[in-house]
Amino acid sequence: MDQAKLCEAIGIQQGGSFFIIDLGFLNWGQEIRFNCRYEPPESGAIVYFEMRLKDCRDLQWRVYAHLTLPEGSMPPPAALVNLRLGSSQHRKPFQMLTDSFGITILYGDLLIQKIE
Repeated sequence: MDQAKLCEAIGIQQGGSFFIIDLGFLNWGQEIRFNCRYEPPESGAIVYFEMRLKDCRDLQWRVYAHLTLPEGSMPPPAALVNLRLGSSQHRKPFQMLTDSFGITILYGDLLIQKIE
C-alpha cells in the first residue's frame, strides 16, 4: 500500500485509518474526486483531504457492498484497505480497494491536498 506516500503528501503520521467519505465525477468522468478522512492511531485531530485524478481515460469499478439504505440517507464511509497511487501520464493505473468497492483508474495527473 502506498500509505507512506499518502501520509507524506498530506503531512500526517502513519498508522491511522483512512476512509472514503464521498466521491464525485466531473466532466463526465474526465476528473474524479475522492473526499477522504484520516483518523490517527491515537486520539488526535481527524484530517480531511481530497484526491483528484485528472485527465482520466479508463475506469474499472467493482462493488462489494450491497447495502440497502433508507431513502435519503448517506452510505457509511468506505474503509481504505489497499491503495496504489500509480503513475501520471497514463503510465500505471491508480488502484484503490475499500471494504465497499474497488476502482482502477488510468489518469493523467493526481492531486492530493489537505482540506483546511
